[in-house]
Amino acid sequence: MRSFKNLVFLPVILSTLVSCNQEDLSKIKEQLKEELKEEVVDDTAPTTPTTPLPTESEDLKIVIISDLNGSYGSVDYNSRIDVAISKINEVRPDLVLVTGDMVAGQKKGLNYEAMWDGFHRTVTVPLSMAGIPVFVTPGNHDASAYSGFEQERAIYKREWESYQSDYIQDYDQITKVDMSNYPFYYSFAFKGTLFISLDGTKTSELDSTQKAWLLSQVKTPVEYKNKVVFSHLPFHPVAQGRENDYIRDASNSLYKELKSSGVNLFLSGHHHSYYPGVYDGTRFVSQSCLGSGPRKLISSSSTSKYSFTMVDFSDGIKVDAYDYPSFKKPVPRSSLPSKIKSPKGGYLNRDDTVFSNVSIGNLE
Repeated sequence: MRSFKNLVFLPVILSTLVSCNQEDLSKIKEQLKEELKEEVVDDTAPTTPTTPLPTESEDLKIVIISDLNGSYGSVDYNSRIDVAISKINEVRPDLVLVTGDMVAGQKKGLNYEAMWDGFHRTVTVPLSMAGIPVFVTPGNHDASAYSGFEQERAIYKREWESYQSDYIQDYDQITKVDMSNYPFYYSFAFKGTLFISLDGTKTSELDSTQKAWLLSQVKTPVEYKNKVVFSHLPFHPVAQGRENDYIRDASNSLYKELKSSGVNLFLSGHHHSYYPGVYDGTRFVSQSCLGSGPRKLISSSSTSKYSFTMVDFSDGIKVDAYDYPSFKKPVPRSSLPSKIKSPKGGYLNRDDTVFSNVSIGNLE
């Protein structure tokens, strides 16, 4: 396994030394000493789920970013992503989730390692240097589960196993619940909330193995304040031109089991459109993109803005997306449709038409 620290993290630390004042320089030098310490990396993933002790409920804020890639094979990222990451570091969420499409793959003959190096330099490294853990879920351009993309999936796995070995183990508040299929489908707990990643890159039902695993995770006897499922494809489509791009669920049977087991938030990407939706009393939040190609919501004439999403769990669940260029003010809910018809029956309703006190407000 190539070392994430040595290949990506260390050169960036060194490149920052020249622009720091003496106090910052001393801090970075101390950090550098820690990064250079030899450590034993255990490449063996757990084979069975563990039963975590629930972390005492605390205030929790997370940021979700999605669909950061550009054109096929791109190794560089638009400067607005630098601005977004800088703002995220400034507001210091407890963790960052990435709901897929981090690199511009899904095509043969591309330099995937160079693309991943570009992503890490732009996103993973700055967040890690700020002490913010990053958790990912595969997108179709990163690690499609369709036939023919086995090599891309192997590279994706190697990249994020390296990150987990080098950094995730350092965050002692994070409980690894079941990482045996990381970085595809896996679960972890943080500050009283259970997070579950799905390997959701196919417009079909989850396979029986993943479905059984998912249900075993949500039906845990451990009590959590929140249970969050995140994936690339959504369970409900929201964007024009992507009406058929969603995870199938015959008769909503899987959703019903997830809801009855306490799942209260679903997060997704792929549709390049922000929508804070509610279906049958459960929140489904679609993220806009930071990379290329924002889309129009179904039944809307306006293109979604480049943005990242923040979720605050400290008093119920509050959600806002913050758009480019300032990433300070939330996208007005009045600019979004009040509801979007779901192919699964009924409507995905905008959250403020169902719940009160849904907005976080401005970021300073």
